[in-house]
Amino acid sequence: MVTLCYILIAVALLPYIAVPILIWNTQRFTCAFHLRVIQETFLPKSVVAEFTKTSDALLANDFQHCFDAASQDEFLGMRFYHRILVNRLQRTWAICTGICDPEGSLQKSYLELKSQLQNRRLFSTHNSELLGAPIKSSRMRTIVLPSDTPTEVMVKIHVANLNKLQPSDLLEPDSTLAVETFKQFLTEDHEEQLELGAIYFDDNEKVYRPTWAGAILIGWYSMWPLTLIRRFINALRIRMKYARP
Repeated sequence: MVTLCYILIAVALLPYIAVPILIWNTQRFTCAFHLRVIQETFLPKSVVAEFTKTSDALLANDFQHCFDAASQDEFLGMRFYHRILVNRLQRTWAICTGICDPEGSLQKSYLELKSQLQNRRLFSTHNSELLGAPIKSSRMRTIVLPSDTPTEVMVKIHVANLNKLQPSDLLEPDSTLAVETFKQFLTEDHEEQLELGAIYFDDNEKVYRPTWAGAILIGWYSMWPLTLIRRFINALRIRMKYARP
């Protein structure tokens, strides 16, 4: 009976050993994002429909359209499309993202509102429901909202939190540098994880790879029960603090 208990415990713990090893051995992150600015006519129809619905709400909140783009870097066969808008008065970028399969069918879409602060700090509000890396730099403050959060509500929550800051803390967006700013946003998360020691640069493959500590954290925080605990804490925090901006 005791032996059976040990076997069951070993089986239960096995994923907590195997998953980090698998992540360390297989996961790679590009160090250079390849972005192509395109016209709306070259976006998949499913993406256009979703982007139009979101951007119409943003335009009604004084955002201005900057550009549409397609990422030339694929992940697990998925293709990424983006629409970038800006509100200079509220000092906020809006990034609409659509993820499609090779046939062009939309699999997931989300919106991120991002504001740049002094000293390389960032303030982000998004509804992707992805909690992101388990360890984050103090430079990055993120609010994760449910995927069905209306665009208007997201804008109100983001702006309400920006209003708690000093106006001098916020950097004014430069729409003429929209493409360069978006590329910077794409690389900043990897740079942050590099500084924290969660990933390192592999000179041979010219990619970022997880460190052992990073692989353990990525693996464990994406598994039960830690992932459920993180989601519960995040949902509770939203209900208590951000539901009514």
